[in-house]
Amino acid sequence: MSQTQLAKALNTSTSVIGRYDRDEMTPSVDAAKKIAKTLNTTVGYLLGETDEENLFKDPEMLKRLNEIEKMDAENKTKLGRKIETRNHTNPTVHSRSHHPAALCRCSGT
Repeated sequence: MSQTQLAKALNTSTSVIGRYDRDEMTPSVDAAKKIAKTLNTTVGYLLGETDEENLFKDPEMLKRLNEIEKMDAENKTKLGRKIETRNHTNPTVHSRSHHPAALCRCSGT
């Protein structure tokens, strides 16, 4: 998707998309949501918070996250420790940024 196509889909200008691309401007939360939806991904993926592009689109994962949210603090802490232990044993987390414009392989056109 080009910057022009993304701008048209978001009802904004190519100059705004270009500013996002060059990190001269940060999109609002609403704009980031629209970008993610347009690119068929998640805001978390765009922000580099996860390498899994569709993690938060999975209904089963969302159900689990909602269940975790309802846990008391002690159980959340215990679960977090288990996850940390597992990640240290089997590290698969990579840190990378998924800049919106880079994801759409935006060209200047």
